[in-house]
Amino acid sequence: MLAGIADLDTPEAPEMIALAEKLSVMYDDFLDGFDEDKAVRDPGIHASEIVACIRKSYYCLTEVEKRPSSAKAWTKRFEVGHAVHDMVQRHFRKMAARENAKKYASNLAKMNGWHLSFEPEVKVAPHLQEIADYYRLFSSCDGVFTFRQNIDSPPFLRVGLEIKTESPDGWDKLKSPKPIHVEQMHLYMAALDLPIAWFFYFNKGNQNNTPSTGPWLVKFDHSVWTKIELRINAAIQSAIDGVEPPREEGMHCEFCPWSYACGPKYLDRNKPKSFVSVRRSGP
Repeated sequence: MLAGIADLDTPEAPEMIALAEKLSVMYDDFLDGFDEDKAVRDPGIHASEIVACIRKSYYCLTEVEKRPSSAKAWTKRFEVGHAVHDMVQRHFRKMAARENAKKYASNLAKMNGWHLSFEPEVKVAPHLQEIADYYRLFSSCDGVFTFRQNIDSPPFLRVGLEIKTESPDGWDKLKSPKPIHVEQMHLYMAALDLPIAWFFYFNKGNQNNTPSTGPWLVKFDHSVWTKIELRINAAIQSAIDGVEPPREEGMHCEFCPWSYACGPKYLDRNKPKSFVSVRRSGP
């Protein structure tokens, strides 16, 4: 037993310490099966898939089995991203809460006589929007801000929200929203009829974020949406014909659940990063 400080002097202490040392191995094993907890996606068009590689949407539409293939490092990276999303969405819910107006930035809305609301995880699905039904779209927008003159009046401003995390190195190179993120957001904007969107990039190093001004506030661009429509139609036609569309290889191949069926050459050249328990000497 090693349940308290006094137990360090017992004969069993070395055995118990050896057991404690296995915690990192247990965590490593846990990550191997982590994808089992993820929800099964409906067969259709998903924003994050269609902008990365049309073949991913083809596999989803034709219901090819998904096999979790992401390396453990990617699993942890995605979980950090989910945690940041949850935090930011919680902040915005509080910011928009009328009862917190004196405490949070929504005081600005109250002073101007506006009513501000924030809805996180706004769903895009065939039973909710006509365009989603037409293209069989399934996705979730990170959030939508809605401004009204009062709680019962129609909206006079709606702003979509896209939350992304960046490493410090990636942040230094970021001058405007990444084109692939703009394309992904345009699927949400088209389905939800959102005229503008704030690309909220979060620096995982110093916790800074991009403002809702300048290049980070993007207007709906019909040419971008036309490009997305062409990709959607190509994926759907490929599914109808039963012919795999061309690969679009890149880093996304490392965590693609269909890489086993696709066999991208990228994975031969760039082996996915694996989780390694880091050993440190000293305190």
